[in-house]
Amino acid sequence: MEKKIYEWAADKLLEWDLEKISVLGFFVGEFDEDVIDLIFASNFWEQYDEIEEKEECWNIACWEGEEGNITEECVSSSELICWLNAKGIKQVGKLNDDSFYNNGLKETIELLKTVVLKLHKDVIQKQLGHDIPILISDFEYAEEYLNITKEVNEESVIQDFVDWYISGE
Repeated sequence: MEKKIYEWAADKLLEWDLEKISVLGFFVGEFDEDVIDLIFASNFWEQYDEIEEKEECWNIACWEGEEGNITEECVSSSELICWLNAKGIKQVGKLNDDSFYNNGLKETIELLKTVVLKLHKDVIQKQLGHDIPILISDFEYAEEYLNITKEVNEESVIQDFVDWYISGE
């Protein structure tokens, strides 16, 4: 599963104008027993320092870059659910009372983290010679995802996002 998603995302990056991309994101939408929705998206801004509203940079609702739906173009929801079942995860999507993670969400996030780290190393740094931020989040930017995003990015690369998030703008 990791290889399939990584190769799909790497191909997307090569199709997109990587030179113009300022931030990438893997976003978890619906996550329940029937549907898992995963989006891979990009945003770009040419005059980043002149943008007054940082939300335009970081909030996916404002993004104007490319986008791909992983669970429509790469692996289906049912494939992901079968993969999670094979890992011993039952009742995918069921909310756990004692945890932020629905059943299977933690494993899906770990999968995306591995993909992101490989994209940083094998595609972005090789193509650009420098890194760009890659977010892992839901569409509401739940606080738990801030820590996940910090884990897969160098601090200097993600600091503007962290500052925006903490500011609550």
